[in-house]
Amino acid sequence: MKKYILYLSLCSLIFINIINTLEQDFFKNILQNKKSLKHKNLISKNQKNETVESILEKLEQEDTQFVSFTFVNLFGDLKEIIVPFDKAKSAFISGLTFDSSSIPGYFSTEESDMILKPDLSTLRFLPWTSDLHKTAWVICDIYKDRNTLYESDSRYILKKAIKELNLINCKCNIG
Repeated sequence: MKKYILYLSLCSLIFINIINTLEQDFFKNILQNKKSLKHKNLISKNQKNETVESILEKLEQEDTQFVSFTFVNLFGDLKEIIVPFDKAKSAFISGLTFDSSSIPGYFSTEESDMILKPDLSTLRFLPWTSDLHKTAWVICDIYKDRNTLYESDSRYILKKAIKELNLINCKCNIG
């Protein structure tokens, strides 16, 4: 079991590195081609505890059309649910319910309703989306119900592994 958890944690780390590398390469290419695309972190590093209301206000000010709620399945594949902004407001507050029975490795049809809760610190604009289709992107944690995290969510496994490392005075560096 510990090997399985370590494997999933490693997969999460690799996923985070891939996203960071892709983002860096994308911006290097833009700078080399002298194209200007707008890329904004919606949460500044010194304002990590912003409220949902302030985030929604910023998204409205930026005329956001869609929000991509993203998560990783058990096999490390990136999955997303894209929602129009007006319907995404409630998802930021109470989470976004989805049917996990269609995702390989998740629950059967009887237990399939799960909830995506956005991690506001990961909220970004996708720089390749146009003003007409401006899209915000957020990574989500997966919950079995309103209060119970899904134990097989790779983000949950990574957070748990980092906590355990901290208990034995080890530091986890990612990236």
